[in-house]
Amino acid sequence: MLQIVSVKQSPVGTQEALDYIHRVWNGNNQASNFFDMITKVSLGDEEMGNFYVLLQDNEVIGCCGLVTHDVVTSRNFYPWVTSLYIDEAYRGRNYGQLLLNHVGHQAQLMGYQKLYLTTGKTDYYRRNGWQELDQYISRKKTHVYYKVLQEQK
Repeated sequence: MLQIVSVKQSPVGTQEALDYIHRVWNGNNQASNFFDMITKVSLGDEEMGNFYVLLQDNEVIGCCGLVTHDVVTSRNFYPWVTSLYIDEAYRGRNYGQLLLNHVGHQAQLMGYQKLYLTTGKTDYYRRNGWQELDQYISRKKTHVYYKVLQEQK
């Protein structure tokens, strides 16, 4: 059975969920700072800022975050989707889109009408309805995308 839960409410335990996120993003040299940010955001009491894990039969197979700031700190753009990841064995099943829809719904519940993200994986997001912000391209060759949230039925 598939299930999306916040790290705080993970039936496999908060620490196991955080360890998963840290493990899959450890390839980045910024892993230590990133893990600190995930832990702070996921365990805090702020309304905005949560990481979610995708579970298949109580095994974590993916993650995604919803945060106030990403690498772009402009107050004009938020909330941000961050750290979307699906284990390779589970890719091609629309699980990434499932996580993005969940995060989008959470943002809508908080009153937001758009989501933003930075990525180098432009084709994936374009295929899924994200549009590039023409006026912002970072020096790291990551692109900023946004998506207008559709009312969910």
